[in-house]
Amino acid sequence: MMQCYSAGQRTQVTTHYALAGVKTWLNAHRQGDQHSQQQHQELLQQTLHKIPPSERKKLWTVLHNDLSNPIIKRRICAEVEQTGKMSTINDQVAQWDWQNAMDGYLHCGGSITL
Repeated sequence: MMQCYSAGQRTQVTTHYALAGVKTWLNAHRQGDQHSQQQHQELLQQTLHKIPPSERKKLWTVLHNDLSNPIIKRRICAEVEQTGKMSTINDQVAQWDWQNAMDGYLHCGGSITL
């Protein structure tokens, strides 16, 4: 995510943010304890604190705008879904968990098709 941010690759920053969020959300809910849920939030904060405060605000604006735009969000959800399918290809339960994490974190709303 940070490499894409430094290179000015806005849409990739949002995709990486979404993917990292889904992964940590999934881990937090699989573990089911307070520590895992805190880790989900702390990992994001640690990453964002690598960015100067003025740039951090710009990044939040980009993330908010991208994830609020239905067309961009649909593309991001499709990319995150595809990543999940590739990493869970032989495991139906893992695929179901990944879909739930997408819905819980990104609110993608089920299987995505472009």
